[in-house]
Amino acid sequence: MSERDALIYSIATFSLATLTPGPNSLMLLASGVNFGLRRSVPHVLGVLIGFFVMLVAIGFDLNSLFQAVSAIYQVMKVLSFA
Repeated sequence: MSERDALIYSIATFSLATLTPGPNSLMLLASGVNFGLRRSVPHVLGVLIGFFVMLVAIGFDLNSLFQAVSAIYQVMKVLSFA
């Protein structure tokens, strides 16, 4: 793969990452530069799916459930850390 192709793949990966806010864009840019597009696709998909799941959870107002049953929130914190 030429240097030009690597640059194009990196820019394409970064373009996909801009659909989400925050540091995910930088992580995906670095992944695209270091590993190329093919090896970065699972990372891109993980970020996009995770962002979608977060939006769905907000849409279903899961925050009110976490406030009503605080034990669920504690379990989620422990599982996310693990």
